[in-house]
Amino acid sequence: MAKKDFSSGLDALLGGSKSSSSSKPSVNTKRKATKEDSGFGIKSEFMEKLEDMAYWDKRSIEDIVNEAVKFYLEFQVDLKPRPKDKE
Repeated sequence: MAKKDFSSGLDALLGGSKSSSSSKPSVNTKRKATKEDSGFGIKSEFMEKLEDMAYWDKRSIEDIVNEAVKFYLEFQVDLKPRPKDKE
């Protein structure tokens, strides 16, 4: 089965990118960091759209990002598990 082309990735799911006029990165200070935090950096223009989406949908940014990643991974038909480490 051929792999579907999702060349636009999460950008298409989040409504496209538009350069942000603000150079100040957005930070959510209302949520405590947890052990599961990955520390991934998110581009400021994506973060701005995520904050807008979270506000209007009355959802958390974490829920929106998890849904977007789940949606993206569901279409990776040729995704193989990585090899197990030999110790």
